[in-house]
Amino acid sequence: MLEYQIYIENVDNPLKRKDETIVFFEKEGFKLKTERENALVFQRGNIFQNFFVFNPLKWKSLIIVEFEEKTIVVNSTVNTIGQKVMESEKHTWRVFLKNYKDLITQNDYDENLGKAVLTFAHKNRRNEYKNTIIRLIVGLLVGAIGTFIIKIKLKQ
Repeated sequence: MLEYQIYIENVDNPLKRKDETIVFFEKEGFKLKTERENALVFQRGNIFQNFFVFNPLKWKSLIIVEFEEKTIVVNSTVNTIGQKVMESEKHTWRVFLKNYKDLITQNDYDENLGKAVLTFAHKNRRNEYKNTIIRLIVGLLVGAIGTFIIKIKLKQ
């Protein structure tokens, strides 16, 4: 389970930022689950999907955005069942939330940065699988050779 919390302080009239918030998260594929006067709840993914999806932003997750007097608080919980979480995937989430913070504080964010970080996470995931397959093949070969040698020794 990954949990992140960010505070965006000194926001003039945070409630006026609700529409921007909805557009930002929906553009990234999150569904608005609940809308209250001072909070939004977004959800994405499901446990079954976690086993087959390698984009960390598509894993089962819940994001709660609370609009306080001069502050916006974002709490996100990412369910990591079915995944071995790598640092690059954690970084993807941090950049994603930083982009939201930049949208609120600077009225803009770097979409390319998020895409670049996600691409890096995908490359790391592919390399990890490639290394795992190589280790598996080497292990099977060593085991087969060892078994062969033992069989020869037992026949003597």
